Amino acid sequence: MSFGFSIGDIVLLSQLAYNLYSSVSAGRRNASRELKELEDVLFGLRCALDHLGEVAKDVLANPTNRPGGPDLKQNLNRMIESCGSTLQELALITKKYREMAITEDSESVAAPAKIRILEDFTKNLKVNWKKVRWDMEKQSLQQYRDKLRSHTDAINIILNSVLWSNANNMESSSRANHEKTHSLLSQALANPQTDPSLHQLVKEIHGLLIQPEPLVRSIRAQVAAPVAPMGSGFGNAFAGGLKASMGASAGPRIVMGKATPCSGPWAGPPGGPPVMTAAMIATDEVHMDADVRANAFARSMRGPIILESVAPPAETPGPISAPRDNLPAASSVPFKPQLPDRSVASSSQRKFQLPSSIVELNNMRQITALKEFQVFKLKYSKPTELVKPAFLYLQAPDLAQLREGLRYIFRPLPVGGTDQARIESHERKSEVVRWADGFSQYIKGVLRNNDQSHNGQVDLLVDLNGAIEKSDWKMRGLFYQASEQARLEEMLDRLQASLKSVRVMKEIEEFQDAKEEWVDSYEGG
Repeated sequence: MSFGFSIGDIVLLSQLAYNLYSSVSAGRRNASRELKELEDVLFGLRCALDHLGEVAKDVLANPTNRPGGPDLKQNLNRMIESCGSTLQELALITKKYREMAITEDSESVAAPAKIRILEDFTKNLKVNWKKVRWDMEKQSLQQYRDKLRSHTDAINIILNSVLWSNANNMESSSRANHEKTHSLLSQALANPQTDPSLHQLVKEIHGLLIQPEPLVRSIRAQVAAPVAPMGSGFGNAFAGGLKASMGASAGPRIVMGKATPCSGPWAGPPGGPPVMTAAMIATDEVHMDADVRANAFARSMRGPIILESVAPPAETPGPISAPRDNLPAASSVPFKPQLPDRSVASSSQRKFQLPSSIVELNNMRQITALKEFQVFKLKYSKPTELVKPAFLYLQAPDLAQLREGLRYIFRPLPVGGTDQARIESHERKSEVVRWADGFSQYIKGVLRNNDQSHNGQVDLLVDLNGAIEKSDWKMRGLFYQASEQARLEEMLDRLQASLKSVRVMKEIEEFQDAKEEWVDSYEGG
């Protein structure tokens, strides 16, 4: 049968892949690892074919607008035909095994109850023989698995390209609509006969469409401060600040030399003194003392500090003057204001003492207030929280620790009925219980964090099933009894219901099937 790129052929291939998947997964309990991997590949191919069937109608309707152009349908025909031939070959090879399984199931239903034991023995032999035959054809299974995986990858690439093509078409359509709207608004604004209110509304809409992205604002706010030259109100404020430090005593008085030309924010009008903003002085005043600020301000004016001997002023000194011509020759010295000696004035004052009755009353009030505060503190303060000891915390293990713990607890049990063997079996059971508790804590953390990556959980379940399969009958029974005590199956059911992963579901079902098989053998023996 030949296949092509049509909705009917895609549906037919999807059904064929599902039938192969169902037949391969029917004997999953005793199947080899290669057969289980083939089952996963068939499941993925079936899902990819279902998605391709959903978008096939759109692709066939507009093949020229898709990536690949007119040759897209021809390439898809070749891809579907190759995938169909691979599935047909695999169906032909697995036909004999599927017919054998159907025959065995029909015979087991019609068999009387007297020969149930003989039939179970024969069934085990046949199952083991089929397992051996599947392993003999391992090489062919590997080849078909690789072919099916390549078909799945090709279909996924086609689906991704269709998705990106749809996104690009939507973006182009949106851009064209935006340009058309912009053109219509521009025409409406250019029309002089438009109603004024409607014209204003159209203008606002047009402004929203062409508004550029907002610029990144500066974190530090730039405050516009008034700029004042020397001798103005700013100079008076500065002189007033120095007056508070200098007092009315005689001493050096600061005058400014002739300012040299400067540029930038310090430059004043042509031919005049330099200027300074209030924000610059405010920054200096925060981090400087009075004398340091005066020196810094004088240096900023580009004029030297002149020391002049003057008499005590008879009235409030005026603002700092900055003569421009005929400056007296003097040396530049650092400014150090003369502060009045406050120690003499404080020592000359007479100390005032309270009466003894007042002092005693104040002491009693302090004692009473302290007692009331202690009572209030005990009544309304929070109780001291007890710290939980570290050994009481049940620390959840990680994935690597759980996998390492599996290898440790499934080590061989001692042979014999000695006291040492019984003690070690009891310790092994306790170790299995602790491992199951750690597994429960790990799964609770995964569900709490809503972790959607299932690879870690799948690998852990694969290791668990592999360890159970390789263990002997006694160790398997010990593990099942201890895990039942730790409610391991309840946690597995919770994990399966929360993740809804096909691979997780398969591994959990394999664990349950192996346990049911052991229970049936244990009760029958």
